[in-house]
Amino acid sequence: MKKQLFFLTFTLVSLIGFAQVDTVSVYDIQFVNQATLQACEDTSQYQNKTVYFVAVVAVNGNLSEVASGSITGGSRPFVSVLDTADNGAGGPFRGLDLMGVIDGTSDPTPGFENLVAGDIIGVTATLGAYDGETQATPVSSSAITVLGSMNAPTPVVVSVGDLNDDQRVNILETGEQWEGSYIEVQNVTVVAVNYFSGGSRVSMDVSDANGNLLNLSDRFLAQKLPSHQTVNPQSPSTTGSFVAPPIGTQYTYVRGFVIHSENGCTGNPTGRGYELDPAFSTDYNIGVAPPNIADIERDVVVPGSSDQVTISSNITDFDGTVVSANLLYSYNLTDPVSAFTSVAMTNTSGDKYEASISAQANGTVVRYILEATDDAANTTTSPFTPSAQTTTNVYHYTVRDNGLEIVDIQKTFGGSDLSSFLGASVEFTGYVTASAKNSDIGYIYVQQQGASEFAGINCVGNPDLIALCRGDEVTIEGIVEENFGFTRVGVTKVSKTGNFKILAATAVDPSDANLNHEAYESMLVVAKDPSGGQIYMNNPDAGFGEYEVGTQGASTNMRVLAGRQSGSSFASLHVSLVTDAYYYDNDGQMEVDTVITDANMTMDSISGMYYYSFNNYKLLPRNNEDIYGLNVSLEPSGFVPCVKDTTSSVQNIYNHEFNIFPNPANGVLNIGSIGGESNTFGIEILDVTGKNVYTKISAFPITTLDVSFINKGLYLIELKTKEGQLLKTQKIIIQ
Repeated sequence: MKKQLFFLTFTLVSLIGFAQVDTVSVYDIQFVNQATLQACEDTSQYQNKTVYFVAVVAVNGNLSEVASGSITGGSRPFVSVLDTADNGAGGPFRGLDLMGVIDGTSDPTPGFENLVAGDIIGVTATLGAYDGETQATPVSSSAITVLGSMNAPTPVVVSVGDLNDDQRVNILETGEQWEGSYIEVQNVTVVAVNYFSGGSRVSMDVSDANGNLLNLSDRFLAQKLPSHQTVNPQSPSTTGSFVAPPIGTQYTYVRGFVIHSENGCTGNPTGRGYELDPAFSTDYNIGVAPPNIADIERDVVVPGSSDQVTISSNITDFDGTVVSANLLYSYNLTDPVSAFTSVAMTNTSGDKYEASISAQANGTVVRYILEATDDAANTTTSPFTPSAQTTTNVYHYTVRDNGLEIVDIQKTFGGSDLSSFLGASVEFTGYVTASAKNSDIGYIYVQQQGASEFAGINCVGNPDLIALCRGDEVTIEGIVEENFGFTRVGVTKVSKTGNFKILAATAVDPSDANLNHEAYESMLVVAKDPSGGQIYMNNPDAGFGEYEVGTQGASTNMRVLAGRQSGSSFASLHVSLVTDAYYYDNDGQMEVDTVITDANMTMDSISGMYYYSFNNYKLLPRNNEDIYGLNVSLEPSGFVPCVKDTTSSVQNIYNHEFNIFPNPANGVLNIGSIGGESNTFGIEILDVTGKNVYTKISAFPITTLDVSFINKGLYLIELKTKEGQLLKTQKIIIQ
């Protein structure tokens, strides 16, 4: 019967006429000859064309887990499909990545998540590429048709060395043929486990016996952690359930779908090469596993000089028993790890082990490592340090009698960029360097006075942040988070101290090849030539709306991003200098006219907040005034600096005699002047991210606003004089 269905499929295809598309096979789409691959080119010959093809689905559509703020519903679904030749048997150039979003829209393809492995489908799609991966995108809501079914495809055994080398660099000549395919790699060892996105996601590197490296990534539900809330609307689970293995775990095999994240000669220096994305729980088969060290805690988050600190952890072994566990520590920053003091950890109950570090003097930095060995003499060290890394990763804390500093949260030792306070509840004080006020960047950054490195932090998640001004000294309480490698604080409480100071930007050389970028994350920096020369636009378009500036002719440059605000971009809409006029009203509505970047542009310097995303550090100017001495005119942003305010309350600032009602508001909001005076005032309504959703100039004593078009939620309303002086702020709820 299946053979008859298969024959019928091709009969249907032969009868369908496509005047504007080519009818091709998956093999036709993916094939690239050896000479072209050897020349470091892997682009499909059908790139940017619309084609029709028939393929067999290799993975259920409800198993992909790719969150996307730009897609309606928040999920960007994928399946891999295989050529139907030989009844869907895998082979070279027979796999293809199919994205379930209608081309040119933000709309998911109807029914895409209902596809199951073994479905034979006909697809009319546009072919594009993302980071070296060929992707097919349906051209309409009806572009995918189920034509029949067959057995679900099985994996093909492939050598890791055919995909990547020992530096995880893609090998096009032997690896490109497996892009999009379902494969199996055998006898590999876990050499790196990388948690990211606030600890809710994990990727791993595995190595074969020859040291060739392959990344295991988490496109599918199979590798989502229990803290992950599923985004696929048809997902069989509401959360993930994957338990990441410890370093040193040996897999007899791992299966998954090959995705290309190009690097090496193909371009992106931070790409992962060919990666493997397991889709089913049965895609992992553990052979040997060393102890797993998890849930590491210290009983005093910020110890004082009189505090002994107890370090605890849950330590287990997947295939045996734990025979020893040790805490290694040092309070001398010149000590190598070999000189650390070793203390045996005590098994207090169940899988929990703990040991203590004696009280140390105020200001002491204590570094520590945990180590465990099982009954097969397998040893795990946490945090893990890759074998190619010259410095050892460690945990640390600083003894502070007067409380935590921002530097303590941000500073790291070794090669890791994860905060040692990740997940901890913290309190610190600093000055606001960027705000959600009109004509500012729209996001809140706080910086420690007097520190030149590791001194800035991004603050999110609390509507009271909206009322802060540049220069306000604030005390912040919240939880330390990691967002795709970017450290920030989810704020629970904001208090103004009444102090006010505008901090100066820290000067950095944008063309310094040895610049420690991590040290400036979230700080206000100014990129300038240390010899006093001009800064040049060395790359007007570095991709994704970013451009690069540096000293004249430099090969090392600093990325800059402006004009984009979305679920993955957090730049200012008050900066004119962008790579493409497209961004004027896409990824946020810009508030100033665009000026397109040009290779002939020079400037004295450029300031902004230093940010990390998508494997790159970049400078985010706050407004046009952050670009100094540009040889092209930029319009003023309209930014009005705040003045010192002695009010310690964030909730009620500059409260003149105004009445805002009803609150909550349902469609209509009234603003009245209790004194009855008539004057012209500005009204702004801001959402919890600081984005302006409503602006109006009005003459009091009373005015009525139509807010029916504003989404339900919590907002901040600001009333200002026509000169920009803030008169009143108040939280409002729109129902």
